[in-house]
Amino acid sequence: MKSDKHPAVKGTGQKRFIREFDLLIDIQEKMRQGKGGGYTKWATVYNIKQMAQTLLLLQERDIRDYEVLAEKASGASARFHELSQEIKAAREAFNELPEKKIPKIKDLNVEYAEILKRKKELHSEYRQSKKEVQDFVTAKHNIDSFLRMQEAETSAEKSRSKEKENKKNTER
Repeated sequence: MKSDKHPAVKGTGQKRFIREFDLLIDIQEKMRQGKGGGYTKWATVYNIKQMAQTLLLLQERDIRDYEVLAEKASGASARFHELSQEIKAAREAFNELPEKKIPKIKDLNVEYAEILKRKKELHSEYRQSKKEVQDFVTAKHNIDSFLRMQEAETSAEKSRSKEKENKKNTER
């Protein structure tokens, strides 16, 4: 893992770092919208790459259980919203001015420096939390999509085998 302004991951044997991953594409839905065979091939490769990145994230964070992933996604989301509220409160504190008495510049500078320091700390944590939320929620969504696709394939295989079995029985 590379920790810069934009975090990136690299799998074993991989030459380049991968910056972000995205949600899987629903190929069947795109086909219904009129996309062609070339798009299907591209989307299939894209989905495989996104699942590989999802699995790299899960492996890197040592997440081996779906419940742990769901817990981390909701925890990261809650922390993200908590930080958002703190940043909004800090912004409102900047906007409030006392009406009765104008404070001294020296006092304002001290208070401003404290609030600015806290704001910078919060923003740093906020950016990290935002990235974590995106990663976990995207990973959870990708795993959910993958499981639904697997379930659909399994039910389709079962129905095909039943059709073959019924066809054999009618031929006899």
